[in-house]
Amino acid sequence: QDANERLMPYLGAVVYYIALFMLFRNSGLSSFYGIIVLAAIAALVTSLLINYKFKISAHMVGVGGVVGVLFGMIYRLQIELLYPILLMLFIAGIIGYARLKLKAHSPTQVYFGFVVGCVTELLFVIYYR
Repeated sequence: QDANERLMPYLGAVVYYIALFMLFRNSGLSSFYGIIVLAAIAALVTSLLINYKFKISAHMVGVGGVVGVLFGMIYRLQIELLYPILLMLFIAGIIGYARLKLKAHSPTQVYFGFVVGCVTELLFVIYYR
C-alpha cells in the first residue's frame, strides 16, 4: 500500500480514539485511561506523518504501544508487571514475524513501528498529568 491508501484507515482510527478520549474524559473515570488513549492518538498521528516518507508497521505500533503502557505503569504506579510484559513481547514477536513472513514490511519497518508505539505510550504515561 502506498501512503494515500493508508490515509483513511489512519484518520478513521484517529477519529475513533478522539471520541473514546472524550468519553473517558467526561465519564469520571481515572484520567489514566484518557492518557493511554491520548498517547494512542499521538502514536497514530506520528505513524500517519511518518507514513508519507517511510512505511512502518501499524500492527507493531499498536503492540509496541501496549508494551509502552505496561512499562509506564511499572514506573508510574510502582507495580510488578513482568509476566504481562513478557507475554506482550512474545505476542509482538509473533506479529512481527507474521508481518515479515507475509512480506508486508521490512525488518526496519517492523522494528521502527514497535519503537514508535512503545516510546510514544511510555512517554505519555510517565510524563502526562
